[in-house]
Amino acid sequence: MSMKAQNDEFGVKIEIREWELNGTSTVYDNQVAAPSDDSLRIQWILFISMLSLAVILMVFVFVAILRDKKCRRNPFNIYILFLLAPDINFSASCIASCGLNLHKVRYFSVDGCVFQSLYCMFAITSSTWINAIVVYQLHRMLKCSRNAIRYHPPTREMVIKQCLIVYAFALFVASWSNWGVSETWWPIRNNVYSGVFCLPMPYDFRSTLFFYLLYAPLVFFLPLFYICYVVFDIAKNKLLPHREQRKTLMIFFRLLLVYFVMWVPALFLTFVAGNWLSWQYVTFGAMWAHLQGAVSAGTCIQKPDIQVACNNLVFCCTRKKDQAVLEPIPTTLEKPAQVFLGIKEKSASLNLIDEEQQKDDDSIRDSDSDDALTNSYESRGSSSCCSSGTVNKSAYEIALGLEAGELHSIPPFSESGTSNGANES
Repeated sequence: MSMKAQNDEFGVKIEIREWELNGTSTVYDNQVAAPSDDSLRIQWILFISMLSLAVILMVFVFVAILRDKKCRRNPFNIYILFLLAPDINFSASCIASCGLNLHKVRYFSVDGCVFQSLYCMFAITSSTWINAIVVYQLHRMLKCSRNAIRYHPPTREMVIKQCLIVYAFALFVASWSNWGVSETWWPIRNNVYSGVFCLPMPYDFRSTLFFYLLYAPLVFFLPLFYICYVVFDIAKNKLLPHREQRKTLMIFFRLLLVYFVMWVPALFLTFVAGNWLSWQYVTFGAMWAHLQGAVSAGTCIQKPDIQVACNNLVFCCTRKKDQAVLEPIPTTLEKPAQVFLGIKEKSASLNLIDEEQQKDDDSIRDSDSDDALTNSYESRGSSSCCSSGTVNKSAYEIALGLEAGELHSIPPFSESGTSNGANES
């Protein structure tokens, strides 16, 4: 086989067909061996059909988050936007590539091969590293919660800066295989796997070492190993909250699980098992990976504020009121789920204090004498208590930080502004 994709009069040259493989064929020959034209046509039609549905779902979720102001306030939703963007670009570009290939019943050109390799490796690299950043924030939040330390989530500006840096790094790494188009010494080139899709491909022992010792770790393995370490540390130190408090937190872990469950088998079948297995396994791995964007978008909808944003987008004409209250100001007293939702929830005792204060203020407003004011104080002292177990304190005593009964000892004020005891003296 040649070291890189080459054009002929019909498109990218098919160097070997699957039925031409024999005992003298190398693993590199097996990677580029193409099936029949009918099989190629069926594969591209399947890719176009699946990716069209995936793009619709991903764009729907992306637009729903982008148009919802309250949803955009949560910095962790900004991470989701930056995760969806490469997947949308990846799927839409694949539809265009497959359409051109289907038209020629051949991979259409070397330039198309360069473009496909670039957007595919950019999507894989950027998604993997952004997932690693999200895992870092999750790990940091859980450790702060365990140690009763205030957790400060990243600002939206910081999230955008981090993701743009990842995008720049991913674009740089994705371009490496394209350097081999003009530089003969560069140890990694683009080529067409099984005649269907174009990705970086090692072509000899030297390029294989470069691929698995440097290129693949930067693209995928380093962030994967870091994520595995964090998951192990969370399990070892039991950092997860109680089951009823981890619902929103688990959505982010499900996104990670979806990403790696979809991509690890796909990359293994394409780059490793494809050296010996037939084109059907390589095609299955590619199709499995192409479903990742749609499954991730479906998982995002389970997040309550994103679900509200999607409902608002569907029923935007009715102008339904958004019920999600998003204030990303987490504290150690808040549940981890509230941190990622951006919801700051009042405790039952504070709600009770507010209700008691409102009732007492109404009573004081309606009273016209010192006796009525005194009676209102006494009624506060004998009224219901807070839910924290302080049964002898009134609501005002809790709010003012007084001990039980101290409020009763405060003499009422006369109309002149001095206490009755002061007037008598």
